[in-house]
Amino acid sequence: MTNEINLKSLVASMLKRGMWLIMVPLLCACFMFAMLSFNDSTYTAKVDFISKNNTDKYDYNTSTLQNAKEREIENFVQILKSDIILSRVSQQLSTKYGVAASISEIRSMITTTVPEGSAVLSVAVTCDSPYLAEKICKSISELLIPVIEE
Repeated sequence: MTNEINLKSLVASMLKRGMWLIMVPLLCACFMFAMLSFNDSTYTAKVDFISKNNTDKYDYNTSTLQNAKEREIENFVQILKSDIILSRVSQQLSTKYGVAASISEIRSMITTTVPEGSAVLSVAVTCDSPYLAEKICKSISELLIPVIEE
């Protein structure tokens, strides 16, 4: 009795097993690539502005200091989202940083939050480019700080 090894059947069985060893990681890699390519990466830059509300000097038609702080922060939000400030931000982006962004694009990237009962205005810029988000925050802070100090 001689035990012969059939070379064709040996290669065929190795290819069957080997194909699964190759195909499973390949399919996983393709799936991960598809997930990463469809996933939109967004970056957020944030800047906080603190109002220096003087308790002795406020000429609001309210009876409490808390209402005066809230109104002051609301005014800062309106100033920030005005076309004048956003056009200055757009101009500063193009001249200082070499980045072009329209007023409507900048407005859509900006979100403002005010924690309850505080004199802090948080401005977050969400964008697909970390460079652009950072530059918009820098530009907003450079333009809004003098307004808040005034």
